Amino acid sequence: SQVITAPLAALRGLVDALEAQALVVHVNPLQEALQPEGTPKFKGAFSALTQVVRDIGVPVILKETGCGFSASTLHRLRDTGLAALDVSGLGGTHWGRIEGARSPTGSPQAQAAATFAGWGEPTAESVLNAVRELQATTEVWASGGVRSGLDAAKLIALGASQVGFAQPALEAALSGAKALDDWMSAREYELRVALFCTGCERPSALRQKEGVWKTIAA
Repeated sequence: SQVITAPLAALRGLVDALEAQALVVHVNPLQEALQPEGTPKFKGAFSALTQVVRDIGVPVILKETGCGFSASTLHRLRDTGLAALDVSGLGGTHWGRIEGARSPTGSPQAQAAATFAGWGEPTAESVLNAVRELQATTEVWASGGVRSGLDAAKLIALGASQVGFAQPALEAALSGAKALDDWMSAREYELRVALFCTGCERPSALRQKEGVWKTIAA
């Protein structure tokens, strides 16, 4: 919603000040609707996003916040020129639930958050939809409930070019740098095992073998 109202010059100034290599725009309608201080105003979002992509001067990445993307929304994004899209699907951190936890017990926001706790498109389904609608021009990134190297292999096989971890990585990081390094090494090893067992030399090869995702999803 801020992209709609922020002057393009201000966004350019932010990118320049940070020497940013890309601009990530997050999409969070459920969160905004449940926040007492939320700004659930998305009218004109597609045209504003298209202008930012065209004129900002760095790649623009669009990211959901735990609810994924429907096929119809992805279809509307086809002509925006996004560099990448992070589906952030249902299955991981869900900002609707987080807003419910922030709200006073029994408040309308808390009650609505419980009602919408399962709202969203699952990560795998969002990836498949995104690949069908956007892959010709936009990288598809997968996050939302990813827990293992095998999960990563499955999502890469479905068409994702990047896979993101959040909660488990942050949990490991709280125990220190070595714990995080050990956690990352274990996930890499799991991914390598998945590649070995499917006869793939590198992760991108998972997308090139017809039906391999069915094998590793079984």
